[in-house]
Amino acid sequence: MTVTKLRTALSVALEHRRVTTHDVKTIERAVTDGRGVSATEAAALRAFLNRHHDRFDTAATTAMNALLESVAPPAPQPHSSDAVVDWATFSVPSSREQVTGTQRNEGLATFDELATQVSSGVLGEADQLLFAAATARVGIMGEVQATRAVARLAALDPAERSAFGELADHAASPLERAFLYKALGAGSTPAEITTFAATIHGWPNERLLTDLSLADAITSDGQQTGLIQQFNGSCVVTTAELLRGEVDPIYALEVRRKNPKLHSADDHDPFKWNPSLAKEQGTQLDRAGGYPTPRIQGGVGVKHTVIDTLYNAHTDRSGFVYALSAIGDSPELTTDVLLDRLAHQLERGIPTPVLVGDSISAKRHAMLALEVSGEGSAQKFLLHDPWTGNTLEVSRQQFRDSAAPLGDFDRIGAIHVATPKPN
Repeated sequence: MTVTKLRTALSVALEHRRVTTHDVKTIERAVTDGRGVSATEAAALRAFLNRHHDRFDTAATTAMNALLESVAPPAPQPHSSDAVVDWATFSVPSSREQVTGTQRNEGLATFDELATQVSSGVLGEADQLLFAAATARVGIMGEVQATRAVARLAALDPAERSAFGELADHAASPLERAFLYKALGAGSTPAEITTFAATIHGWPNERLLTDLSLADAITSDGQQTGLIQQFNGSCVVTTAELLRGEVDPIYALEVRRKNPKLHSADDHDPFKWNPSLAKEQGTQLDRAGGYPTPRIQGGVGVKHTVIDTLYNAHTDRSGFVYALSAIGDSPELTTDVLLDRLAHQLERGIPTPVLVGDSISAKRHAMLALEVSGEGSAQKFLLHDPWTGNTLEVSRQQFRDSAAPLGDFDRIGAIHVATPKPN
């Protein structure tokens, strides 16, 4: 029996009864049958057990703890994504034709979209190429964020625009300059941007990418550093934090500074490593009708009917209003149609919350979709999982086959469709 099938069988059992020592022995046979389990499988099994710890008999809990101690801890998960790039080489091309990156089409679309602002004198040609280069790579900003930044630049009065221009010209690198624009697009005030510019001045590219986002940075060091949920049921509120962090670098930096161990979570004590983050997540979860409990215990998360309220609290920063769209809402809304809609949003650089699940319910866990690449069945979606704090890729075919490598979960059930915020 594979670990995936084992978790599915236990999920069915949990709907009707508690887990017993008989179930634990079944798990033990799967772990020690000579095949063993990979680090990924072991992590997935641990995640399942932690989530449903309160449903185990006392004897089963003892047996399970002994079993877990016999399984070596999984090694840190490195990136194996085509999106990994050497950001030390990031530079601004000299022409549209020289724009490169895994998201090149998005970069070219950004370049063309900004042509009007260049002809009107709001934006210089060098910054048009900067935005094209930034949106052609993973981890800086998307096309929509670039156009929002330029629209906000155009809305500044002459004195403010001149002051921002001086800050941007003082940037130590093209990537640093791009993040100043991103902060402008997120609605930060001139005073906030001035302080931000002084803080990040001279930072190397990898630090800019790591510290100015809450989702895991796709950097060449291969290390996972993303935001992790501190409570059992706080995946939605964590995804809301991730969403804002993807569009607002000043907020992302503030969260990381208050929580230096942001990629850590204690399964028994949510306040052990990141008390500020735990307080924020616990408060938001409680307000949304959930119940904050340690990760190792069963928890009560956010009801589907109020998820969008949390995401839309950041509409002024993201520029979008999100609305839940789930498979089965209408006969034509199939997995492929849902993925088409997700891909369309990601191709425009819109970070998109999704819900994934299992055979019992396809809407059990929130994640944030960041990017899309490729076409057809091999098309890949880059997702950040708040339970692990890691970023990973899932192919369209894996979602079609309900075989996504997402810990407890193997299928997609819903996305949050973004529409522009009304003026």
